[in-house]
Amino acid sequence: MPSCTHCGSSFDSAHALQVHVGRMHKSAATKKGVAGGKKRKRRGRPPGRPKGVRSGTSSLARVSTADLAAELRRRAELADRLKNLLDAS
Repeated sequence: MPSCTHCGSSFDSAHALQVHVGRMHKSAATKKGVAGGKKRKRRGRPPGRPKGVRSGTSSLARVSTADLAAELRRRAELADRLKNLLDAS
């Protein structure tokens, strides 16, 4: 169980100790850098990304022609196999 170096109080977790130090011993916490914690992730669109382009979507302009042709060939072969299975039954 972690304990506070300033007042000796003990806590169940390290997070509880950080909260305690940040609230009760602000001047000491800011001097030692304890209150800072993790750096927050910046919200919003990153600089340099054009408006309307999402990170999760893929643009076909970025895919090579060879990769597109291979994917179309794979899908055509799959469709032919399914058609053969349906015709056989």
